[in-house]
Order: sequence, then structure tokens, then C-alpha cells
Amino acid sequence: MSVDNVVNRIKNLKNFEDYDTEQMIKDAETIAEAAHKNGAKTNQIRKIHTHITKIYSAVSSRKIENNNIPQDIKDEILFIKPLIAYNTVRNSNLSDLKRVLDPSIDKIKTLDSFEKFKKFYDSIVAYFKYFEENKGGKR
Repeated sequence: MSVDNVVNRIKNLKNFEDYDTEQMIKDAETIAEAAHKNGAKTNQIRKIHTHITKIYSAVSSRKIENNNIPQDIKDEILFIKPLIAYNTVRNSNLSDLKRVLDPSIDKIKTLDSFEKFKKFYDSIVAYFKYFEENKGGKR
């Protein structure tokens, strides 16, 4: 499986919450492996994770009765795009990650889809750590 396949699969989603969980986890492994092979570093991957987790904490601490994303949260989610762009300019080894995250963010339409996106990125971080610790070994 390639990063291009993952990007195309995400672009074809109507909403991120429609992402099949089993496929999403496989795709997270593909992205993490590509980032590792490109020479990405844990701190680069974690910077983005920290921002996503901050947004998730803000959502979790609020009482939101429907599945709609409040505008301030939408704005923070959209800010992930320039954050990854900036980090990609500084470290081209994150280019595959940017190619996947940009269309993923476009597919976040509801709070449930944001939660699934967070799980996707959590999975990327976990697999990246696996590849880093095992010098790129496969399961």
C-alpha cells in the first residue's frame, strides 16, 4: 500500500467518520512507516499531536449537545493545516504526512469525525514510535 492510495481513499470520503476503522488503522501504519523511512523525528510528529490533543481536550471539556463543531473549534482544527505546512517547510521529511492530513482535515464535518481523526493521528504516532524503536521492522 502506498501513501497515494491513502490520500485517494481519504479524498473519496464524504466525512471522516465514514472511514472504515480497520482500513484507517492500516493506513496509519502506512503513513507512519513512510514518515519513518523519510527520516521524520518523533518531536516533529508529536508537535502536531500536541495541537490535536489540545483541541480534543477543549472539546471534551465543553458540553456540546449536538454533533456540530463550534466555530472556535473549527478554526483550531483548520489551524492544523498551516502548522503542518510550516513544519513541512522546515522538515521536508513530513511531506507525506501533510499530503494525508490536509484532505483528512477537509473531511472533518462533525465532532464524531474529529474524534475519529484524532484516533487516526494517535495511531500514526503509535506506529511511528514502533518503527522508530524497531528500526523500521514490520510486525
